[in-house]
Amino acid sequence: MQLTTTLDLVPFGLALDSVLALAEQTNADLTALRARTHAAVVDVRRARGRYTPTLQLNAGLSGYTYQYTNSNVLVNASQQEWQQEYTICLASDSAERAANGYPPSCGGLLLTPAQASQIRAHNRVSPFNFTSAPYAISATLTVPIFDGLGREQAVERAEAVEDDARYDTRARELQLTADITTAYHTLTTALRAAQLQQVNAAKARDELLLAEQRYKVGASSLLDVTDARASAARAHRCQSDAAGGAARRLAANGSGIGLVLGRQITEAHGGTLVLSNRTDGHGCAALIRLPLGNAAPSEPLISGTRAVTRPR
Repeated sequence: MQLTTTLDLVPFGLALDSVLALAEQTNADLTALRARTHAAVVDVRRARGRYTPTLQLNAGLSGYTYQYTNSNVLVNASQQEWQQEYTICLASDSAERAANGYPPSCGGLLLTPAQASQIRAHNRVSPFNFTSAPYAISATLTVPIFDGLGREQAVERAEAVEDDARYDTRARELQLTADITTAYHTLTTALRAAQLQQVNAAKARDELLLAEQRYKVGASSLLDVTDARASAARAHRCQSDAAGGAARRLAANGSGIGLVLGRQITEAHGGTLVLSNRTDGHGCAALIRLPLGNAAPSEPLISGTRAVTRPR
């Protein structure tokens, strides 16, 4: 086994302050706690507003309309009313006209078709022919005086909720700062360890080359070459493990910035990072696409060592 492809280790490209600021912006728990604090502040303002007088203004403009679904009801009612008036007319007017020698003038007993049509036409008023009601306006002024200490209790309760929210938010900020700081220094230490392993691997390669040259001229034995090869393989393996461990520590702190940093690293190498739901419904899947070739990243963030095997 021999390492044929390597990527140089570079220092982490973000300062601690930048990582902390990024974590505060992207951490879901901290964002939720800050939203809860803001809601608590608004609730305190609303509770304190109960001490101020309240002026309520009401204004209204209304109207009404109605229509019979069966117009014959109006026609029949008008016909009955017409017959009653006709009977009264005959009883009062006929005697007077008979005494003076004139015929009765009460008209006909039934409504004419024109009168019935007019009654039906007057019934077709809905829905646009409204009868307006008078315009109404009112004002109510409420002055809070005493409500059994209800306002004081509401304000104290709202302020207690606000204090709890602020304390929870601050505690999460301190915890996040401590986690990020610890992870950052751990990552820095891991990178330094990987660089030391890189130096050790280079030294092991030189020792192997020297042992092979000494073996060719008879200055060393085959056992020395075998030991040098084992030491070189062990050094390369330690180098790969150290580089991979440094990269894995980015997402091992649980601070919620692993995805953001992973996207930045992928985009720095000209690739894309896409998240999607898994087909089995458990969790999500991350798909990373990187371009072919040996193009250098636009911004050096972190890299490792890649091992490729080939038969000897």
